[in-house]
Amino acid sequence: MAIGDLNGDGRPDLAVANFSSDSVSVLLGYGDGTFGAVTDYGTGRYPLAVAIGDLNVDGRPDLAVTNQGSTVSVLLNRGAPPTPIAMTFTFTPSVLNLASQGLWVTGLLEPVSPFDASDIDIASIRLNGTVSVDPAAPTTLGDRDGNGTLDLMVKFNLVAVALTVSEGDDVTVTVTGTMDDQSFSGTDHILVRRGNGGSTPVELRGEFSQVLDR
Repeated sequence: MAIGDLNGDGRPDLAVANFSSDSVSVLLGYGDGTFGAVTDYGTGRYPLAVAIGDLNVDGRPDLAVTNQGSTVSVLLNRGAPPTPIAMTFTFTPSVLNLASQGLWVTGLLEPVSPFDASDIDIASIRLNGTVSVDPAAPTTLGDRDGNGTLDLMVKFNLVAVALTVSEGDDVTVTVTGTMDDQSFSGTDHILVRRGNGGSTPVELRGEFSQVLDR
C-alpha cells in the first residue's frame, strides 16, 4: 500500500495493490482516519506493490504498480491539478527602469501559514515562468516587514527579467516554485519604463533664503 494526497485536497489517501484481482484500489481520505468508497483500476497480472509520484511532471500524483513477472503498470492521474499555495510576493523596485545599469532586481517571498519560507526550494523558483534565481546573488531569510513571519529574499538578473516584461503602468509579475513538495504562486504589480522620458525631474523641498550685507 502507499499513502499520499491523490486528489489534491490536503488529506492523505490510500492506494492498495490487489494481487488476486489484477487491480489497484484507491480510497480517498476524509482527514479523520476514515476513507470513502473503494475505486478499483486495472493493472498487469498479479500486482505486488504500488508507489505514488508525479511521473509525468504535470503537478498531479500518479501510480506505479509492480507486477509479478517483472512488469510495471503506470496509471496517470487525469484529475485536476492541485491549487498552488498562495505566496505573498513583493517585487523590488516597484518602478522598473529597463535602461538601468543595475545587476539585480529583488523578490521577497512570504508563504501563508502553516508553511515556512525555509521550506522554499530556491532552485525551483521562476519569475514570469522563465527567470530563475541568480546563483551569484545573495539569498537570505529574515522578517523584513516585522510581522513575525519569516520571508525569503532572492535576486534575479535584471537583463533576464527585462526580456519578460513590457512597458506599462500596471505590469503583472509572477513567481512560481515548490515548497514542501507542493507548488506555490505569487503575484505583484509594478510600473515598467525605459529611460527617464526626458529631462530628470527636480524635486524642491523646503525654503532657502540668503541675506546679503551691504
